[in-house]
Amino acid sequence: MNKQDISTTLAGEIASRQSVNFGFGGMMMSLPNPDPISKRLGRDIEVYREIMNDPAIKGATRRRRSAVVGLEYGLEQGDASDKVMALCKTVLSRIKLRSLIRELHDASWYGYSPAEVYWEKDGGLWLPSKAVGKPPEWFGFDDNNRLC
Repeated sequence: MNKQDISTTLAGEIASRQSVNFGFGGMMMSLPNPDPISKRLGRDIEVYREIMNDPAIKGATRRRRSAVVGLEYGLEQGDASDKVMALCKTVLSRIKLRSLIRELHDASWYGYSPAEVYWEKDGGLWLPSKAVGKPPEWFGFDDNNRLC
């Protein structure tokens, strides 16, 4: 793979609706969610989506998400140099942290919440340009229970 191919791969979207292979040999090759509740029911993550349709649960989840997103957060320099601190601030401003927290909040409900980090070259550094939450149904688990 040459430098152009690597740059294109790093800068492009990997997990998309088009790249998810639901056919035989795609998701069939991954293991189901190792969650003990859904396993006991003989179901997958869709059971949580069905429960989320209950108005009381949906409302409570929205309130909790709003409370979490509204929490104050900050960055402390500690022993880091001014240059490192400036880079950290730049990265955090690029990924819109509050939006990412909102998108990843479903991890408290589903047990995990995958996200894809998009990268772009800025000067001589590859920096995240954004991070986007992805639907858990697009992912499976390997033999070691690692998300794939």
